[in-house]
Amino acid sequence: MFRLTLAAALAALCAASGAQAQDTSSALGTVQSFYAASTPPRTGLADHFVPDLAAAMEADLARRDGILSPDYRFDLGERPDGDITFLESESPHGAAVTVNFSGGQVLVELCRRNDGQWRMVDIRDPDEFWGTRAYAGLHLGRVACE
Repeated sequence: MFRLTLAAALAALCAASGAQAQDTSSALGTVQSFYAASTPPRTGLADHFVPDLAAAMEADLARRDGILSPDYRFDLGERPDGDITFLESESPHGAAVTVNFSGGQVLVELCRRNDGQWRMVDIRDPDEFWGTRAYAGLHLGRVACE
């Protein structure tokens, strides 16, 4: 409970201050820094994602009309209202962070690179109905983190 409350407070602080600092030294920090922005990044996705997913997402974004603002976090154009909470756990890739927000929940799976930095492997529905890797047509097995 303390971890969840502290994580929510840190996320709110980052969002309120408009901080764009990228903390990728922990799985939780990687996800929190990605969700701190009011709108999702459209470039530089390799700062948060594994190389194959970052490249696929940027290629997908480049094909879309500039009026559209697809959000790989919530499939919305902007950050949802209300609190966003984060809960870290383990996953086959190394770590997972459950992100809860008003109206939904996503599971972010991460792996740790050789340099100690974390990168997101997939963002998916906890019930595995959809996932970013599947949407991008990428393999769903073990992922190279470098």
